[in-house]
Amino acid sequence: MHILEFSPDRDAFLEDLAQWLGKGDGGLARKVILGPVVHSAALYEARNWSGFQRLCEDCGKTQQARLIAIVRDGAASEFGRRHRLDKVRSYEDFRSALPIAQWPYFARYVDRCKDSDVHALFGPQQNLVMFGSASGTTGPSKAVPVTAKALVAYKWGWTVWGAKLIRDHPGPLVRCILHISGRTQEQTTPSGLPVGSISGLLARTQNPVARALYAIPYPVMDIRDPDLRYYTIMRIAIPKDVAMIVTANPSTLVMLAKTANGSAQSLIKDIRDGTLHCLQALESHVRDALAARFRPDRQCARRLEQILDRHGYLYPRYFWDRPVLAHWTGGTLGLFADEVGRYYGDVPVRDIGLIASEGRMSIPVADGIASGVLEIGSTFFEFIPEQEIDAIDLDPDAETLPSGLTVLRAEELELGQRYYIVLITCSGLYRYHIGDLIQVTGWMGTAPTIEFLSRGAHTSNLTGEKLTEYQVVSAVNAALKDAGLALEASVMVPIWADPPYYRLIIEGQHRISADHLRMLGSLADQNLAGANCEYASKRRSRRLGHVQVVCSQDGRLAQADREAIISMGGRSDEFKHRFLLNRALKD
Repeated sequence: MHILEFSPDRDAFLEDLAQWLGKGDGGLARKVILGPVVHSAALYEARNWSGFQRLCEDCGKTQQARLIAIVRDGAASEFGRRHRLDKVRSYEDFRSALPIAQWPYFARYVDRCKDSDVHALFGPQQNLVMFGSASGTTGPSKAVPVTAKALVAYKWGWTVWGAKLIRDHPGPLVRCILHISGRTQEQTTPSGLPVGSISGLLARTQNPVARALYAIPYPVMDIRDPDLRYYTIMRIAIPKDVAMIVTANPSTLVMLAKTANGSAQSLIKDIRDGTLHCLQALESHVRDALAARFRPDRQCARRLEQILDRHGYLYPRYFWDRPVLAHWTGGTLGLFADEVGRYYGDVPVRDIGLIASEGRMSIPVADGIASGVLEIGSTFFEFIPEQEIDAIDLDPDAETLPSGLTVLRAEELELGQRYYIVLITCSGLYRYHIGDLIQVTGWMGTAPTIEFLSRGAHTSNLTGEKLTEYQVVSAVNAALKDAGLALEASVMVPIWADPPYYRLIIEGQHRISADHLRMLGSLADQNLAGANCEYASKRRSRRLGHVQVVCSQDGRLAQADREAIISMGGRSDEFKHRFLLNRALKD
């Protein structure tokens, strides 16, 4: 029996424990040592979940307290003084002080923060820790300020989400978690702060015991080449007892599964020999982190060979024991559900919630649904009815929205209605129209549950139809089901012709006949007309032509996505395939 000697210092003890646990693969000793830790963690998670439930009992009171706290923190900034935030005592005062704004309204203050002038947007008690990269609506990526308080809010939201998940699925407390995040530092501001993925920073700053449960070390996320990163992740993770996989985008799960199956022989050899054949092709600091990590695992290699012989495929459903999948499921990302199920089997799926660099907006609390409870504890929310935003010709480069719009608080929303979200955060964004469209699906206490539908920028408008990506995905999915077809990828492209029309470009493993292409186009066209009355009107009046379907060259769409990921610095977890383009091409 080994006598384990740990440092009496608390932090050093946790580091020693993490290193010792990391040497095992989930055996009995690991679980015995983790027993007391797991018990304490379970109690901590239960308290966080109960605390959030109490906040939801009185949504209005919780939100009012949050608003006043955010305003108080920002009142001493230059932005706060300009808007006289020190005079705000109520929600009515706040509405009078500020307009509904878009990113350009804050951009000049953010640029000054990037140049070390933090007080342009923040009070003296606020500390900037990084900038979260976020896609811009019309221009380059935005750099969203992340303060120490915002980081605490992010962690708290994830803690509440995890508390409910672990309450329903306790496995991740004693087994491995495959957490795939973005890179913390894609670039650096003039003041030296990183610009990158907030999820990467959260993963990097996890406490040592939690990190011991992670299946892969953080430096793997720094691998820029997506193919090498997918392979390295699977080389490390396949032998692990994975209980949960967390990644924002389900397309990442699909790529991991395809990598495992397509590189099966190479992976089995590397696992058998204790190697990573592509190690020398990785970035130097990643090589240093992984160099001594591998050892031969002949038992696992034999098991994988048997799986391959028995099934003919090396899919995750065969080598992992029903892990919980945690990823986005709402909006257009629901398209991936069937493909994820094919590779991972009938496993629990929990949406991670509506999250952006600007903040967390929802906390899903059940499997198999895309909606979640509004995260009322860290952010103050306002909402504008969908039809009011859609009725105006909104310039994405405009600083503010027109006055006179209906603006509602969370407790004033109506079931089944659709709204655009407006955020007030502790990262210096006040009454920020983020452009996310949601639908109210229910209530927990007096807090609404919401489901993400689409981002406003993902809208095409050839003739006034304002077709959304959400409508396109729903119409194409239903058409595929009715036509009995399966696709690898698709994209809807607006075509400027006489008359204008939409071209559906598809890509699949099997050749599709001309008759089936016409059938798919007709079904998609009918479904779009049923979902969008303006589209139906334009079709009836022949201002829009019917949907035309064409097959792309094999792998062309997938290759375009890969090139886009590489152009983003390899941030595959932040990449979202576009199912609808909003820039028209000439016929």
